[in-house]
Amino acid sequence: MPSAARRPYQSSGCGSCHVVDGRGGILGPELTTIGGRRGAIYLREAIVKPAASHPPGFLVVRAVPASGPEVRGIRVNEDVFWIQIRDASGTVHSLQKTELSSLDRELDASLMPSYESRLSPAELDDVVAYLATLRGAK
Repeated sequence: MPSAARRPYQSSGCGSCHVVDGRGGILGPELTTIGGRRGAIYLREAIVKPAASHPPGFLVVRAVPASGPEVRGIRVNEDVFWIQIRDASGTVHSLQKTELSSLDRELDASLMPSYESRLSPAELDDVVAYLATLRGAK
């Protein structure tokens, strides 16, 4: 893939949340093989309307402790007594459910912002083209 098509992915900060070939952030889904699993139409939709293509394992939750600030992020783990939430900065919060005043599961939410107005049409085309090439190690 020419570096021109990869450039908008890098310059728009996609790698701060997504891993490709072992490099990047951990907040969003790993994308090393996304081109082998998803077509260009899906990829474009996921970039411009992220909440519409909600990936499994990335449930957004909002927890409000009885004392302390609200925590909103991706549910990492949950059982009857505890919930672990990774916030947008990557910090994992372990919260005891009995100490929460509310816990909401945002089934149609995504922490990923829409890139519809953040990328030009040509940059969006390049990001989709780049992602479509990602098929993992050969």
